[in-house]
Amino acid sequence: MNWISIDDKLPEMVRQYEMFLVVTDKGIGTAVYDSLNEFSRIIVSGSTQYSHYTVTHWMRLPEPPTAK
Repeated sequence: MNWISIDDKLPEMVRQYEMFLVVTDKGIGTAVYDSLNEFSRIIVSGSTQYSHYTVTHWMRLPEPPTAK
C-alpha cells in the first residue's frame, strides 16, 4: 500500500463513511471520511481528537488477517 496525496485523489466511497490512515500536519493517525465532510474525527497518536488537522495523504486500512 502507498500513501495517496489528497491533491492527486480523494477516496472513492464504498460505504456511507469509512475510516482511513492519514498523514496530517501533526503526525500520522486515523480519520473518518465521507463525501460531504471529507476527513473528520481525526485522531493522531498521543493526542486528542481534532478535526482541524490538515490531512495531506491517506491510505485505506489493511485487510484483517485471515486464520490458516
